Amino acid sequence: MWDRIVYEFQKNPRDVCTYPTRGEGVWFHVWAEGRNLYVANSKTHMPSSKIKGRRCLDPDECTAMFNLYKRRCRGEAVSQKAIALTRNQVYWYGIFHAMDVDI
Repeated sequence: MWDRIVYEFQKNPRDVCTYPTRGEGVWFHVWAEGRNLYVANSKTHMPSSKIKGRRCLDPDECTAMFNLYKRRCRGEAVSQKAIALTRNQVYWYGIFHAMDVDI
């Protein structure tokens, strides 16, 4: 999954919206440099996230977050597990949703 995400955002860096279960999402920008995947404030959409600078997502979180994303899409409550794993859970969910990955 990590390779697919990095390839996608090397090829097509873009703004992505978070994917909340309730309410409206916020936008953030996703791009890849080499094998690193970054998120930052939106370049063109509002409302934008309020990230200070840029964040590099940890590839070691990818598989666990994808598994939580699939469970979340099935209606399971996984917020506490996601929060315990990373402070970037909302960005992971937005990326998976934007890529329209199979769940």
